[in-house]
Amino acid sequence: MSIRRPRSPVTEIVTPVPRGAAAQASPRGAAAQAAAAVICLTAALLSMTSAAHAAARSPATRNPAAGSPATRNPAARNAAALVVYVRPGGSGTGIGTRSSPYTSLAAARDALRPRLASLGRNAIVELEDGTYSLSRPFTLTAADSGRGGHEVIYQAAPGAHPVVSGGIRITGWRRQPGSAGIWAARVPRWLRTRQLYVNGQRSQVAQGPLPVTLTQTATGYTASSDALDHWSNPAQIEFVYPGGPSNWTEARCRVAAIRGTAVVMDQPCWSNSTLRPTPGTALYKSGFGQALTVYPVATDAYQLLTEPGQWYLNDLTHRIYYMPLAGQDMTTATVIAPRLQTLVSGAGTVDRPIHDIEFRGITFSYATWLEPSTRNGYSDFQAGTFLTGPGAYRLQGACDSPRSSCPYAAYPQVPGNVSFRDDRRLTFDGDAFVHLGAAGLALGDGSRDDRVIGSLFTDTSAGGLIIGGVDQPLARGGELTSGNQILDNYLHDVAAEYSDCAAIFVGYAQYTAIKHNQIDDVPYSGISIGWGGWLERFPYLGPLSNYSRGNIIAANLIFTPMQALIDGGGIYSNGIEGSSAANAELIEGNMVLDQPHPSWAIYTDNGTQYVRVKDNVVYDALYIPLAPLVLPGVSPFFSFGGCGGGPIDYDGNYSVQSDPAAGLVSANPSCGGHPLDGVTVEANHVIDSLDQVPPDLLNSAGLSAPYQARLSPAPVPSPLPPYTQYPPSP
Repeated sequence: MSIRRPRSPVTEIVTPVPRGAAAQASPRGAAAQAAAAVICLTAALLSMTSAAHAAARSPATRNPAAGSPATRNPAARNAAALVVYVRPGGSGTGIGTRSSPYTSLAAARDALRPRLASLGRNAIVELEDGTYSLSRPFTLTAADSGRGGHEVIYQAAPGAHPVVSGGIRITGWRRQPGSAGIWAARVPRWLRTRQLYVNGQRSQVAQGPLPVTLTQTATGYTASSDALDHWSNPAQIEFVYPGGPSNWTEARCRVAAIRGTAVVMDQPCWSNSTLRPTPGTALYKSGFGQALTVYPVATDAYQLLTEPGQWYLNDLTHRIYYMPLAGQDMTTATVIAPRLQTLVSGAGTVDRPIHDIEFRGITFSYATWLEPSTRNGYSDFQAGTFLTGPGAYRLQGACDSPRSSCPYAAYPQVPGNVSFRDDRRLTFDGDAFVHLGAAGLALGDGSRDDRVIGSLFTDTSAGGLIIGGVDQPLARGGELTSGNQILDNYLHDVAAEYSDCAAIFVGYAQYTAIKHNQIDDVPYSGISIGWGGWLERFPYLGPLSNYSRGNIIAANLIFTPMQALIDGGGIYSNGIEGSSAANAELIEGNMVLDQPHPSWAIYTDNGTQYVRVKDNVVYDALYIPLAPLVLPGVSPFFSFGGCGGGPIDYDGNYSVQSDPAAGLVSANPSCGGHPLDGVTVEANHVIDSLDQVPPDLLNSAGLSAPYQARLSPAPVPSPLPPYTQYPPSP
């Protein structure tokens, strides 16, 4: 069984909503609650001292080539700084003083830009209380960077709760004549969005059973009657495929047209999802997945708007519809629709990166992502990557063969609503990423020595945090993603719409430190790291060569991952993660608890090489009695394992499984049939209760003490069962 914990009322920003078959239609575990709770939390986070930051950092995990900028020294931060003030919604332009503040972030940025080169000190943009509503993304360039070892700091004023928002308020609600409790309002003709929030809570897009049965065809479906042909705006209907095309994905394709009983699906989404290789073919063996055969769940049609808390936007008539929950008064309700796809972005170049900028105590909310509403749909591959363009199903990440010179499996990724690339020494300290339609924060290719500390990620449609990309396996010099630190963050109830996304995803990267984070209640993997390992399924090839090395995943607490999909893990690793034992990936001191769906809790998957799995705790490991019948020799306890063939070291771990290597299935034909090579297993421990784990190991996993006090994470329940059986016992 899956154990749920009550959340603290202080930090609770989501309320439980039962999960349906479609992720967007029924967000798991939580849709957002009052925004006031978020801003109270960010105010508490802002009080974090520089001393606490220093304690959270571990110099040993830094990129050995990275410097220590003066701006990260408390003395430098406390030195006299130029301070300009911003207050949202004011009249006029202001001059940036306390008595006459700027009225927008853009005005403050533009005023600072010509002064930074000769400033010689920190520049602080102090955000007063309120909502900073954006009509276009707030964009930064290298010209907006700190200079001479100093920073440009965007921070909340003392006691303030600034929210950077890409949403607009929908007003003028009226009862829909002839409906059962539906209200309607007009929206601007330009509004396109995939999310709606009522009184700070994510609403469900209209969904429900179809009045017909569908039979799959080459171009879509044949319906059992022409009922769908009489629906309003049928070309906006979206089909969602839980566990399809593969059991670790959830594709989404829209309807192109309905003619009588013929349902024609959008291209290229349909072909990219249905014409993927079948088992046994070369492409399938390379990890490409399988063709779509899952029966769809229908969403996004007025005729499906039948349950309280659901909504529908008709793109043709520019009217939005909503069925209120009990107690909601639409004459006074605050209804927000995201209008922007990006809130904040910055991109330098390899030769001129954007650098030395910090965001402190700011909430980023109300942005959408519209790619899934295009003809490309969301034909996902794995962990927030997806196929686009005609004929993508025939290729491997735009490659015509595994030997092609182009990067293998270099698929597009779900973006971040806050995103940077080609950057240096960015800091996100005590921020909140909430009510977002893509990933919360993406630090893409070429991000170096960035820090994300003490921040909250929740109620995002995709994952919480992305580090690096999957398109530059052989990056060099300034192209490298390197030395980034992800410390003491709380991520829960993310991937509310795109269930295949991990809470934290790391592509190709080196010297990344992911330490002391807590991750709760996610549909897929908690932490996913690495890429390109699937090529080891070919007898004449190995995993894709890449520059990843020196990454550390340590002292994280991950509770109830894999709630919706399978074939991921609390911690999932893929591909080559080093070149020797000296720079191998280290997975150390983590706790993974209560993983309810089939997968290993700490999962070394295809092509995993140079990984050390040390002193971790896996409890309530999944127990699958029939697993040895499907994979001969594999343990029925899914604590550690996967298709990784080594070198991999397992030492000093604690679990209900006696031998971590018993979970490795590399020699099985489903993994390519290659033998284990360089796998060592020693000094691991079988346990019946957490009392058998050293207290220091138990107490070190999860948020550090100062951040526990401020983020108030959900507690681990006690007692835990020793394991969860799958399928559940009758």
